[in-house]
Amino acid sequence: EANRSGSDGYGELVWAPGVAQIDFGVAKARIAGELVDDHCLVVTFPHSNMRYVTSLPGENAECLCHGLVEVFEHIGGVPPVIVMDNATGAGRRNARGEVTLTAVFDAFSRTRIDARFCNPYSGWEKGAVENAVGFLRRNLMVPPLEAETHAQLGRIMLDRCDALAASSRHYRRGTAIGDVFGEDRAALMPLPSTTFDPIRWESRRADKYGQIDIDSNRYLAGTALHGRTLLAAIRWDSVQITDPDREIVARYPRVYGRSQSTLQDPELAMPVLAAKPGSWRESSIRPDFPEDVRAWLDEADSKR
Repeated sequence: EANRSGSDGYGELVWAPGVAQIDFGVAKARIAGELVDDHCLVVTFPHSNMRYVTSLPGENAECLCHGLVEVFEHIGGVPPVIVMDNATGAGRRNARGEVTLTAVFDAFSRTRIDARFCNPYSGWEKGAVENAVGFLRRNLMVPPLEAETHAQLGRIMLDRCDALAASSRHYRRGTAIGDVFGEDRAALMPLPSTTFDPIRWESRRADKYGQIDIDSNRYLAGTALHGRTLLAAIRWDSVQITDPDREIVARYPRVYGRSQSTLQDPELAMPVLAAKPGSWRESSIRPDFPEDVRAWLDEADSKR
C-alpha cells in the first residue's frame, strides 16, 4: 500500500503487526430465502494482508460493535489499534474535524482499543480495507451466499476467509497469508473475560395505542401502557421494552428499513380485542389466525 507524500510521489506504508482497518461494504445475500442487502463488516490486517468479513443487517453502532466482537472472538484476540473513517457507526466528525464517538462504540473501545479515524479525503490511509471490500465481494459473495440468519452467514464468511488466506500468497513475501497472520495474532490483546453486549438505551413515550417509535419503526408495548414513558433496550438484532417498573413487557426482532406495519406480540393485542370484540375485523393480528378460527370469529357477534 502506498501513501501520498506531496510532490515526491508515493511512499510505501509500513503497518505494525496487530493493527486493523475496518470498513463496511454492501453485497446481495439470501437470508431465510429473501434476497437482501447484506452490510458486510470487513476487518483487515495490513501487515499480513489478512482479510475477514462478517454479515450484518445495518451499519449502526450496535451492528459495528457486534460484528467486531464476532471477528475478535473468531481470531482469539483484540487488535490494539483499529483505523476507520467516520462512516462506520463509530462516530461523527464535526466541521472542525473533531470526532465524537457514539455512546455504544465509546463504551466498547474505552479501555482497550486505540481507535483512529482517517483524515478527510485521505483514502489511502485505509486503502487496505477498501481493497479488501472489493476482493471479498468478488471472491466470497458472487453468487449471493445463503443462510437462515445474518449470524449464521457471518460464521460461514469467517470460515471461508480462513480458507482463502490458506490458499493466497502474501504480495511481498510469497508465503501463505494465513502464515504471516501469525505475526498479527501474536500482537493481539487477550479477549476480555466478559463478552461486550452492544446495547443502546432509549426512553420513549407510548402513543394512545401503546406503541413506541424506534428508528422510524413502531413496536407495540401494550395498550395499558399508553401515555407512559418506557425504556427500550436496542441491540443489533432485537428491541426489548420495559415498563416504568423495569419489568420486561415485550421483545421483538429489530426491523431495518421502514416497515408500514407495527411490530406486535399478539398476546399484547388480545386485551383490546377482549374489551372491544367489535374491533376484530380491523385488528392487525387478524391475518395471523388460522383460517378456520378466523372464519368463525368473522361470523360471530359480540356476545359469542
